Amino acid sequence: MSGMRKMLLVQQTPAPEVTRQKLRAVTNNSINEHILPLTVPPANRAVGKTKLHTWYNRFFKRTLDLAISIPVVVCILPPLCLVSKLAHMLQSPGPLLYRQVRCGKDEKPFTIVKFRTMSVPDQGVCEIQNASSRIFPLGNLMRATKIDEIPQFLNVLQGSMSVVGPRPHHFNDCAVFEEIVADYKQRTMAKPGITGLAQYEEFRGQFEWNCTESRVANDLRYITEWTPASDITLIVQTGFVIFRNVAAAGLRRMLQPSKAPVLQVVNETDHAVAESNQRDYNNSYRKAA
Repeated sequence: MSGMRKMLLVQQTPAPEVTRQKLRAVTNNSINEHILPLTVPPANRAVGKTKLHTWYNRFFKRTLDLAISIPVVVCILPPLCLVSKLAHMLQSPGPLLYRQVRCGKDEKPFTIVKFRTMSVPDQGVCEIQNASSRIFPLGNLMRATKIDEIPQFLNVLQGSMSVVGPRPHHFNDCAVFEEIVADYKQRTMAKPGITGLAQYEEFRGQFEWNCTESRVANDLRYITEWTPASDITLIVQTGFVIFRNVAAAGLRRMLQPSKAPVLQVVNETDHAVAESNQRDYNNSYRKAA
């Protein structure tokens, strides 16, 4: 019965005082992953006033945001705009930036900006339709290295975002996630961020219910346990991860073997001679490389 979907009843006991059951649909190919015990935070976690609500901590956080965003916008963003525009001209003509309305602090809407990494959809076609197939090659590289997120420092400079905080979601996604996690809205008590605890902990990818609850749990932990040192630590850790990704992408590119052109055999009777010539050609090609 390979490929048939099965319903598994998974008993969750995230806390002694809370027992919840989740009915999950999984495939045979992913049973080993999904039946493992999952850490599910209890619903209705009440988040009251935290250190982020005091004026001096808000002043520190805003000062840190400006100290990072101003140099990035002045020194780093302009050359990246040029590089991104060249990538668009080569592979996907269209606007430089992608704009979308997201849910901000206290559920107030704001417009987030990114470098565009997908081809522009045809008129009348939904922008999320066939989204993964519309990512052009250099757009994949921009996403892997997080270069597409750099324009969000304009949002930080504007004040609608912070360098560190819960990631902002689309309002349609928020409506879905609120049905999955009862206290999802509490994450909007803080400004959305470019990076955050949930992102660093690598709760990414497709939003299955357990992934969403894990993200919300980390976002709420960041809000309730915030300290000035936690923001600085997450910024440094995120910078290290980005540097590692960029270095790994460059190393893979350098180590990718070059292929010598294949000599075509015109006459079948000359097959043995052609093979010998091809070996000699390959050897000379390797020496030259």
